Amino acid sequence: MRKLAIIYALFMFSVGSAFAQTEAQIFKDYKANPKTSILPDFSYAGYQNGEKVIDYSAKNLPVYDVTNYGAIANDNISDKTAIKAAIAAALNGSAGGIVFFPAGEFIIQDATDDKTFYNITKSNVILKGSGSGTTGTRLFMKTPLDPTDPNLFYSTPSMFVIGGNSNPSDFRGITANASTGDFDIQVPNTTNLASGDWLLFEMQSTDAASLALDLGSYPVNPNWTSLKNGGVDLSFVLQINKIAGNTVTLKQPLPYPINSALNWTVGKYKFIEEVGVEEIAFLGNFKQTFVHHGSALDDSGYSMIQFKRVINSWMRNCRFTDVSVGASIGLNGANITIDNCKITGNGGHEAINNSGATNVLISNIDDQAGQFHSVGVSKTSMNTVLYNVTYLASTCFESHASQPRNTLLDNVTGGLQYFRAGGDEKEMPNHMRNLVFWNYEKTNTDNTNFDFWPSSPYFKIPLPILVGFHGSPTTFTSSQLKYQESNGTAVLPVSLYKAQFALRINPIMAANGVWSIQSSTYNYNLGNNTGTGGTLTSGAIESSFGPPAVPGYLPTPPSGKVRAQVNGTNGDGGSFTLNTPTSPAVPTISMKATSAGSTIKLSGFDIDNASEIASMFFNIDFNAAASNGVYVWALGNRNASGSLFTSVSSVFRANTELFTSFEWTIKSNGIDFRIRESANGSAALRNLISSTAFVKGDTSAVEVYANNSNAAKNYLRSNITYTVPAGKFQLWVNGVQLTYNSSVDFSQSLNTTLVASPTSEIAKNVKLDAYLFQANNSTLPTANAAIVTISKIKLNYNTTTLPVSLISFTGKKEINGIRLNWKTASELNNDHFEILRSAEDKNVSTLTSVKGNGTSTTASSYSYLDNNPLPETNYYQLKQVDKDGTSTVSEIIVAVKNGLGDEDIFTVQLSNSNDLKTQFYAKNSGNATLRIHDLLGKTVFNQVIITQKGLNNISLQTPVLNSGIYVANLTQNGKSKSIKIVK
Repeated sequence: MRKLAIIYALFMFSVGSAFAQTEAQIFKDYKANPKTSILPDFSYAGYQNGEKVIDYSAKNLPVYDVTNYGAIANDNISDKTAIKAAIAAALNGSAGGIVFFPAGEFIIQDATDDKTFYNITKSNVILKGSGSGTTGTRLFMKTPLDPTDPNLFYSTPSMFVIGGNSNPSDFRGITANASTGDFDIQVPNTTNLASGDWLLFEMQSTDAASLALDLGSYPVNPNWTSLKNGGVDLSFVLQINKIAGNTVTLKQPLPYPINSALNWTVGKYKFIEEVGVEEIAFLGNFKQTFVHHGSALDDSGYSMIQFKRVINSWMRNCRFTDVSVGASIGLNGANITIDNCKITGNGGHEAINNSGATNVLISNIDDQAGQFHSVGVSKTSMNTVLYNVTYLASTCFESHASQPRNTLLDNVTGGLQYFRAGGDEKEMPNHMRNLVFWNYEKTNTDNTNFDFWPSSPYFKIPLPILVGFHGSPTTFTSSQLKYQESNGTAVLPVSLYKAQFALRINPIMAANGVWSIQSSTYNYNLGNNTGTGGTLTSGAIESSFGPPAVPGYLPTPPSGKVRAQVNGTNGDGGSFTLNTPTSPAVPTISMKATSAGSTIKLSGFDIDNASEIASMFFNIDFNAAASNGVYVWALGNRNASGSLFTSVSSVFRANTELFTSFEWTIKSNGIDFRIRESANGSAALRNLISSTAFVKGDTSAVEVYANNSNAAKNYLRSNITYTVPAGKFQLWVNGVQLTYNSSVDFSQSLNTTLVASPTSEIAKNVKLDAYLFQANNSTLPTANAAIVTISKIKLNYNTTTLPVSLISFTGKKEINGIRLNWKTASELNNDHFEILRSAEDKNVSTLTSVKGNGTSTTASSYSYLDNNPLPETNYYQLKQVDKDGTSTVSEIIVAVKNGLGDEDIFTVQLSNSNDLKTQFYAKNSGNATLRIHDLLGKTVFNQVIITQKGLNNISLQTPVLNSGIYVANLTQNGKSKSIKIVK
C-alpha cells in the first residue's frame, strides 16, 4: 500500500462553552512564522526538551532502601543518620541509585539532630517514596534549620539540596550577532567544547537598547539600584548540538537576541543530570500564623527542596504540607520538569518557583495552602512554563524580581493580587520582557481594573501579553500591554505550550518544507524476484526493467528501472548473487567485486515521483575475509542515456548528474570510508571520513538525507528535527551521525577539475531519481575476494503526487471510551492497521491491530473503541502494514481528551434548600472529592463521593450557604476540574 498521504487536518477536540471556537490570531501568526512572532517559543521546556518520557527503568539502578540503613517508620525517632547513610551509599556507587522510602512516616529533622541538610551531588540519584498520600511516604521535618545569616530571614537552606557544586569554566566571548530563535552562535574558538556539552550564557550591560527591549518606553527608576547600576542581567543555559569551525549549533533556540558588541560570554557548564524526587509527602511543622518577613521561620525555616546546577531532572507526584517553601529551582539549571504536586496545610512563604533556570516546566500544581507567593519565577529564570497551575483567589503567581524573562502562565487559575508577586524595590521590576498570560482564569473579584504599572513601588511588570484572559471580569490599560486578545473569553488552542510543542514535534503540524512529510516511498524488496535468479557469469551484462517487467535477473522495482552489470573479460571474477529467503529472513543481493579496474554495478534510475529532497536508506555488510577492494555508492539524477547510472562509466568522473558519492576501500585491517570532493578520479579528492564507522563482517545501517534544493530543509528523526542547508546532506551510520571536517553537513560533490564553470555541477532543484552501487579492484582467488551484501534499499521523497489512500481518521469520546473511525479510498496489499497511542509524554505504544482489506479499489470504513483510554489527552496514529511487512505511519494525529472534564459536562447546582446536584464524567469507579470554597478561598463544603465509570448524577446536602459566587472543585485520581457556581 502506498504511504498514507495527508488530506486531513489535526483533529481538534471541543473544549466547552468557556472557549472560543476560533483560533487565536496571535497563534495563527506564530504558526506562519515563529521567528517573527512576539510569542516566545516555550516548546523546549521540561525534561529532555519535552521529547522523552521520564523513565529510568532501563538503567537498572541499584536500590538503597533506607530501612536497610536503620530507618524505622512511625517510631517518632529521628531517621536522619540512616537516611544520610543510604544517600551516601548511592553517591559512592558507580551508577548512582534509587534511595527508596517505604510507606510510613520518617523523621528527617528533629531537636536531636545537627542542623545540616541532605546533599545530593551525583547524577542518576533518585529519591523515591511509596506515594504522597496519607498512607504513602511521609518525610517529617519536625524542627527547622537555622538561617545562615540571622539578619537575612530568607537564608535558611533547604532540607534537601540537589545539584552540582562546580563553577562553569572555559569562558569565551561571542563574536557575531544572533537573533532570538537562532540556533547558531559564533565564538572565537571551540577549544574544549564538544557536542552534548552545556553552555552558560551571561551578559550584563546598561546598554540603552537592551534596556528598551525589556522595558519599552518605561524609564529606569533611580530606586531600582540593581538595574540602574548593573543594567540588564542575563543568564541562561543551552546545550551544544554540533560544532563546525567556530560555529556552535545549539539544541535549543536562543531565547534572547545577542549583540556581540556587548559583553556576552559563554562558559562550559558543570552540572549533574537525571536526578529525581517522586512519590513523597514532605511535611513541615510550620503551624504559626504566617507573617511576611516576620521571622526566619516564616520566610524559610521549613524549606524542603532546592535544585541547583541540575540538567534534565524532575520532581513529580509530591506533596508539601505546612512548609515555608516547597521547592526552588536555581543556579542556572536547565530542562527540569516539576509535575503533579500539591501544597497543603498551613500557608507559608513560597510554593514552587524557578529562581534562575532555563526551559523549566511546572505543571499540574495545586496550591491549596495559599502560600503568600504561589507558584512562579524569580531571578534570571528564562523560558518557564506554568501549565495547569491552581492557587487560591487570595494569593497570586510569584514574580519575585531580579530579572526573570519569558514566563508563560498557561491555563493558570487563581487570584491576581498586588503585592503578592514579591521582590525588593531595588530589584524591580518584578518581571522583564515576555510575561505571557494564556487562558488565565482570574478567581478573585477585586482588582477589576488591573494596573501592571501602579504608582506604588511594587508589582511592576512591563508590557505583558494577555490572550484569553477570563474569569472574574477585569479590564486593563492597553498602553501597558504588548498585546491583548479575547479578554473575557478563553481561546484555542487551549494550551499554548502544548500547541507549540506539537507544532515542533508532530509532522502533521510542521511548517512547510519539513521533510518527514514524505508521501512517495521507493522501497525495493529484493525478495520479489521476477527473473531466473542465480549468479551472473563473467562478461555478461544483464538487466531487468520495470514496470512492465521483463524477465531477467533482478526483481521488478517499485518504479523506474534497475540494472545489474558486469564489465570486463572472463576471469575478472565479478558476480551477483540474489538471496531471496522466505520470511522472516531479509532478502539481499551480494556483489563480488571484479579484479583490476573492471567494474560491477547495481543501479536504479528513472524513479517515479522523485524530488530534489531525498532520504536514502540501505544496509550494507562487507565480508570479513576480504583484504582489498573498492565499493562505491552514489546518488543523483539520470539525465542522459549514457549516464553513469545506465553504463559502466566511472562514478568519480561524473559531473552534471551526480549529487554525491561514497567510497569504501577495504584493507587487511579495516575499511576506509571516504566522500568524493570533486569529479576528478584522483584519490586525493576522495577525502577520508572515518576508518572505524564500518567493520568487516558486521551489517551497517546507512541513512543519507540529501537536499538539492536552493533552501534549507528540515527532517524529523527520532522526534528530533535536523536542518540540512541547501546543496548539502547529512549522514547516519548505525544511528550515529557522522561528521566531516567538524561539521554534520556534507557538501555535494564539486566539479572544479574537469570543467571551469560550476554550472556543470548538478543544478539546484534537479530531482534525485537515481542511485548505484559499484565495485572493483578486488583480489582473486575467491577466498580473498571482496563481497558486499546489500539489503533494505529505500528512498523517501518530499512530494505529494501519489494518489490519496486515506480519506479520514477521527476520534470521539463516548461514555465507554474513545471511538476511532477511519476510511480509505483504496488499498494495495494491505495486511492490517496498527493503532498507535501516546499520552502527553509522547511515549508511543501499539494499542491494537485491525485487519485490512488487502487490495481494494473501493472505499473501506473501519472503527475501533478504545475502552480503556489514558488519563487526560490521548494521541492516536495509524500504522499501515503491507503483506510483505513494510509499514508506514500516517501523519494524521487524532487528539481526544479523556477523564474528568473530557466532555463539557461538569455541573453543580445549589438550591435554596441546600440541595446540591452534580453531574460529571469519571474515567474509573472509585472515590472522588467534591470541594466548594468561596472567592476568598475558604472551604464551605468538602465531601468524598463514590463514583461510577462513565456519567455520574449525584445529589448531596450542603450546610446553609449564603447567596453569592462559589468555586466547585472535583478531584479524582490526582486530576481535578473547577467551575464557578452561583447561589
